Amino acid sequence: MSDYYSTAEASLASAQHEDEILAKEREKPRVGDQEDISVLAKEVAGGDPLFIIKAKSLAETYGTIRRVRKDGSCFLRAYLYGVAQVCMSDKTEVEKVLQYLDGNKAELIKTYGDHVEDFHDITNELFTDIKNNIIKTPEELHARFQDSQSDYVAYYGRFIASTYMRDNSDLFSPFLDVDIKTYCNTVETVGCELEHVSIMALTTALGTPVKIEYFDLSPGDKCNSHSFPEGSNPQIFLLYRPGHYDLLSLRK
Repeated sequence: MSDYYSTAEASLASAQHEDEILAKEREKPRVGDQEDISVLAKEVAGGDPLFIIKAKSLAETYGTIRRVRKDGSCFLRAYLYGVAQVCMSDKTEVEKVLQYLDGNKAELIKTYGDHVEDFHDITNELFTDIKNNIIKTPEELHARFQDSQSDYVAYYGRFIASTYMRDNSDLFSPFLDVDIKTYCNTVETVGCELEHVSIMALTTALGTPVKIEYFDLSPGDKCNSHSFPEGSNPQIFLLYRPGHYDLLSLRK
């Protein structure tokens, strides 16, 4: 009995600690202000020399970083913020995104129910406002992503990824250890970060490629990187540190 209660108490303490961390994280901006990429080198100063070398290497390519809230939706926030940035500078991109959103609305409602319409409409409104120049400055876009309704946009990204995987199960099933339905249920779960397979699905569905820089202690003086979809010309750039994504901008 004592071992049982000790284990239970340890589990409860761990859960409470995680709740405290998440509560502190919710006090932070959903997407932060742009910071000079040099902050990355300052963060790792005094740590493993390889981190310092890689931070300096990143600074040769990227000029700024935006920190994204660590709440299990950081990839979705960072990527969809990046998609919105691309759409602001290229109206053909926003037309493409709106066409996709319009084309998959009925299917999503059929699959998930009428409540999905709210998620769709808020996401559609964001990109329509970009198209119509209601959102026309970086500051206005940043403000929109601080609003709680941007949580609907991030979550809608889960629906997009999951639906694309269900519709193309023959393509994705070979990469999974579970059946496609079980995996997609995980993708749709709040707080579960997207993995390589679901990232491939989301980026392919929306058609806006992303390059991820892996900031870790793997061998080499530069970060390993990967573009999604494979072999694409990336328009969005993310920094990955184990369990978390932030948004990068190319050096001008």
